Amino acid sequence: MDKAEYKHGELSAKVIAAAYKVHRELGQGFAEEVYKNALGAELAESGIAYASAGAVAVKYHDKIVGQFVADMVVDDKVIVEIVAVNAITPAHEAQLVNCLRAADIKLGLLLNFGQSVEVRQRICG
Repeated sequence: MDKAEYKHGELSAKVIAAAYKVHRELGQGFAEEVYKNALGAELAESGIAYASAGAVAVKYHDKIVGQFVADMVVDDKVIVEIVAVNAITPAHEAQLVNCLRAADIKLGLLLNFGQSVEVRQRICG
């Protein structure tokens, strides 16, 4: 994956490389939580700052109407959503875009730990 294709290219490339490393070691078939925890461990070992399961306020007409929980926020620049499914669906992508809007973060990575790692990038705003 060419890091020039991604906003925050170097950071995105490191997150994606970590995802591939996790998948090579664990393979497919685990729950999303397992991959999220393993990715967090890999990022920490690489010295990359992240927060796991960050709650993001959702506003409607300037009023907080709920919360959305992001799987991971990396270096306060990238929201990472993790799935472990056969294929990424439009619903997965919509969830990421909604989270980006709510968090006012521009870049999101959707990582699927299915048969192989599948990566989708979304940029908002």
